[in-house]
Amino acid sequence: MYPQICVYADDTLIILGSNSADTLETVVSNCTENVETLLSNVCLQLNVSKTEILLLTNLPRRLRLTSRPIVFKIKNLVIPSKDQIKYLGIILDDKLTFYPHVKYIEEKCMRRLPKLSPLM
Repeated sequence: MYPQICVYADDTLIILGSNSADTLETVVSNCTENVETLLSNVCLQLNVSKTEILLLTNLPRRLRLTSRPIVFKIKNLVIPSKDQIKYLGIILDDKLTFYPHVKYIEEKCMRRLPKLSPLM
């Protein structure tokens, strides 16, 4: 089932899964090494500064806060996990509620609504 890779132009989303934090760190490390190898074969590089990680878990928040933080490294740089990321214009949050995306679209509409009032 894993990994799942979604590619559109120069945006890539890699979905990985694991049953433990230690295994996930290893899986992410191995996957990024494979991606770097594939990219170097076609004279491209992974832009680590644009790399984002969204950690989805079914652990309750209180357990996530007390457990050991998961550390992701690419080229010896620590990549922090984020609460939300934007992929192809969609804001994905760590609970997949899409609330941040709906809020973003609502604010965008509210900014543009006054421009439509002369047409009404």
